[in-house]
Amino acid sequence: MAYYTISKYLQHPDKYGIDWNKLNNSFFDYIFLGKGNVDEVSEQTGISKEVLEEMRREFLYWYPVDMRISGKDLLQNHLVFFIMHHVAIFPRDKWPRGIGINGWIMIEGRKMSKSLGNFILLRDALDWWGADATRFAEAYAGNAGLDDGNFEITMADNAVELLYNWYRLAVENYGKGREEKKKIDEWFESVLNRTIIEVEKEMEATNFKNALVKGFFDLQNKFKWYYRRCEGNPNRELLKKFIEIQTLILAPITPHIAEEIWEKIGKKGFISLAPWPKAEEDKINLEIEKAEEVIVTLIEDIKGILRIIKGTPKKAKIIVAAEWKYPFFEKVSRKISSGTPVREAIRESMKELTREEKREIGRIMERIVKDPTPLTLMVSRDLELEALKEAKEFIEREVKLEIEILTEEEEKPKAKIPIPAKPAIIIV
Repeated sequence: MAYYTISKYLQHPDKYGIDWNKLNNSFFDYIFLGKGNVDEVSEQTGISKEVLEEMRREFLYWYPVDMRISGKDLLQNHLVFFIMHHVAIFPRDKWPRGIGINGWIMIEGRKMSKSLGNFILLRDALDWWGADATRFAEAYAGNAGLDDGNFEITMADNAVELLYNWYRLAVENYGKGREEKKKIDEWFESVLNRTIIEVEKEMEATNFKNALVKGFFDLQNKFKWYYRRCEGNPNRELLKKFIEIQTLILAPITPHIAEEIWEKIGKKGFISLAPWPKAEEDKINLEIEKAEEVIVTLIEDIKGILRIIKGTPKKAKIIVAAEWKYPFFEKVSRKISSGTPVREAIRESMKELTREEKREIGRIMERIVKDPTPLTLMVSRDLELEALKEAKEFIEREVKLEIEILTEEEEKPKAKIPIPAKPAIIIV
């Protein structure tokens, strides 16, 4: 690795005034170890003092190596010697800081092979898809580790359109939107800041597929939901922040189109030199995010019911669980988190309930054991009620029914028993 830092000089000896035959130990000791006198080295090698100092600076810029990525076939030989050589030659502060391993590259699930004819030349890839779409598909091919990456031609095809659509959305909408703040803005701002943290962790671990899924596909889907929730009129500053963050996340993977967007939205300098987005952790509110997921699930449930019932219903009653169920299921959730099986966690938590409450939990135990998802979405009843009431008009537009939001104390459904994060639905 040390050689690569100065290879450009040695491979162009005429340009830099280097005579390979005069290179000696004093030359390498000075460049790599900082030993010796630069004037004496210059006299011995015939290389100018300025070039020697430039080579030394070049080495110090790249060393120590932050991360060396190699194929899994080099694990037992090349990488072992890589460590041993650095330990033997360099001081500790120049030892490698990290080593990453990757598998081989598959094409559409099959190993690249000349006999199969399924290999892709880089120049052909650039002609077919361009640099950014090719890089996008390469990042999506896999994560760090021994598993083989899988380059999908369909992903490269799709990436061309995905990136072009993002370019248009970004440059055509930057600076648009409303000034006032709405409750849904808090949800999307939380999503944005949490995404920054999660993507940064994946990038640091060289899990580029995970970073792309979380930082592009998931974030785009969240934005589409946010756009629907605010009737196509997002908050102006939040929309600007989203466009900037999304473009910054894409920049290491698709640098060319990211630079174009950065310039078009009026940013100064290159995006490649811009700092990575900094998460505002105080804006992350997982409770609000869970409450919004309750709304998403509720709408899906109502639409599922409407697909199978006959007639033309006019109204849906949403019955929120009774107050006592929230501390009970919170206790169940804590036990499950500590490793207790779901059924056992419910039984242990039932000890302090009244006879009637135990009877009701008994009626829904199998339902919870089968699908404990609502336990992961549970928030306080006040927040669940607040979120449902705030989203009432949106839910009505989505399901095309009048919506009435009630508590279990106000109207107790006979068939479907509500639980926290999973209100009962009565279609009338």
